[in-house]
Amino acid sequence: MKALINAESARRLDTLSSGKYLIPPLSLMESAARLFYEEIRGDLDAAKLALFVAGSGNNGGDAVAAARIAYSDGYRNIALYYCAGGRETELFRLQKAAAEALGIPVLDELKGDLIIDGLYGVGLKGSLREDAKALIERINSLGARVISVDIPSGLGDDADASSAVLASKTVTFGYGKTSLYLAGGRKYSGIIKTVNPSFAPVDIEPSAFLVSEEDYSVPSFPASAYKKSRGHVAVFGSSREYPGAARLAALGAFKAGAGLVSVFTAEEVIPFATADFPSAMVMPFEAFDGADGFTSVVFGPGLGKNGRDSLRRLLESYSGSLILDADGIRAFAEVYEPSLKIRPSLCFTPHPGELAALLSAVAPELPFNTPSEELSTLKELSGRLGNAVIVYKTEVPVTVKAGADGYVYVYDGSNPALGVAGSGDVLAGIAGAFAGIGIPPVQAVILHQRAGALAAEEKGYFTSEELAECVGRLRGSGAR
Repeated sequence: MKALINAESARRLDTLSSGKYLIPPLSLMESAARLFYEEIRGDLDAAKLALFVAGSGNNGGDAVAAARIAYSDGYRNIALYYCAGGRETELFRLQKAAAEALGIPVLDELKGDLIIDGLYGVGLKGSLREDAKALIERINSLGARVISVDIPSGLGDDADASSAVLASKTVTFGYGKTSLYLAGGRKYSGIIKTVNPSFAPVDIEPSAFLVSEEDYSVPSFPASAYKKSRGHVAVFGSSREYPGAARLAALGAFKAGAGLVSVFTAEEVIPFATADFPSAMVMPFEAFDGADGFTSVVFGPGLGKNGRDSLRRLLESYSGSLILDADGIRAFAEVYEPSLKIRPSLCFTPHPGELAALLSAVAPELPFNTPSEELSTLKELSGRLGNAVIVYKTEVPVTVKAGADGYVYVYDGSNPALGVAGSGDVLAGIAGAFAGIGIPPVQAVILHQRAGALAAEEKGYFTSEELAECVGRLRGSGAR
């Protein structure tokens, strides 16, 4: 698990390293530029013309310093492009003067098959000026490989990413930056590499944690385990329009280790579900008379307009773990009111459209356009819903829980093969199986992503049934 930081923490890291610990700022810049240069040497070897595009701040200074190091190392396929306007920092002026003394060519037009993006740093706020947007659009239109210094220009904690450099790779310094991953920033960042230019060991408050498959920590069942000790998951879902959704959620729960699964579904779906999936106990919605005996409930996959009354009963009477997915989230948004009594521990697994419906009902006044707003709004939403877990499913899944033990976890999945019908249903089932035995939802996200990677490796693009099979194989292998 690795810490992610925001711009404020990045500034604090710089300030304390140079102020309290007396590391010269120029020394830090030189170290950062050297590390950046080492990361791009292979790209320089392959380039016909590498253009270092520099703004007038310290981010631009890093880019110019890297160009100087490359030039001193014998590369002659490089040139500089300076972005006009803006206050020049002292370090930038120093690097620019050194580059001029060496005679590094300076171009007045954007061209090249490799662009080094050093326009703006992590502290960008609001929207870019129109001339800056035009410059970024010209960079993106070149079709060149782009490598960004610290962060793709246009991204930032308080920037809306309406225009940003599309980097093939980002080399970021010290810690990963939250804005590389949130509020749509991941699609601009390319491959992300973090290097440390010898910052002082400052105590920094993370804004989030980046998790990976290395953080998967789910123990195997003991040899004495049997079906009742492995949890009993109830799945409410499926309708005439989406008959297979509850089946996939139930399959995800079984493959994640649940010993028993009961499916409550529409009457017309029962023959299909029973014949196709005999492992689950299948009943009509009307048969539900309370949640006693269930270790967790998954509510919503393929539900359609059914089950609102069942949801109200669950919210009022059930005290276990309730996972709300898909139509269950929209149903919750419809029945929600501030005075609603909620007994279960809630976990929501929304995609962007479902999250919008939830926010509209619970917190319509909260903004959601920048990384800072995304984090603060998800935390506030969690708090208003009894410290619910929010598993926000974008290209980079985010898991948030507010309260005294609050956390924000980001999983850098970026696996397009997971964008298949029913993948979210399988995740909801995994979350249900894990919740029933006390395993946090972030572990369900990790297992789901690991299974997606395994399925992609073996199958290329895959179905959700094949995804669930990989879940079972990985879960059966125990903790790694």
